[in-house]
Amino acid sequence: MGDCGLPGQVNPHPATTGGYSAPPRAIGYVNSALPHRLRNQGDVQRYARTHGYHLVRMVVQDPGAAPYPEQLITLAQTLGVAAFIIPSTHHIGGDPAALCAVRDVITVDPEATYAQAVATDDGTSTLRSVD
Repeated sequence: MGDCGLPGQVNPHPATTGGYSAPPRAIGYVNSALPHRLRNQGDVQRYARTHGYHLVRMVVQDPGAAPYPEQLITLAQTLGVAAFIIPSTHHIGGDPAALCAVRDVITVDPEATYAQAVATDDGTSTLRSVD
């Protein structure tokens, strides 16, 4: 599974547990070439709301559009989001590695977080803990 490693347990953001910090920002992504586009969009929006994320953009990719990683990475950097929320890894071809290079990737079903890989002092990358 690329540099992302195995998914970790999802912890709610402090905003949903009595904390005072602003909710983290996220981008939702749905591949419309897969069935149940509207249901998938709703699932992503519900997940963001119940887990304390501010969903700043919902990207619905048309089957003939440019490849998703480049589009989403540029958008994430522009909007300053903490995570991508997707219905499942099927929506990104099964491997979240390209997106994990820049942000956390959260799947709704199964509910999991693939942590962003972070660079270390020696130039290698390691996974950030999601606990």
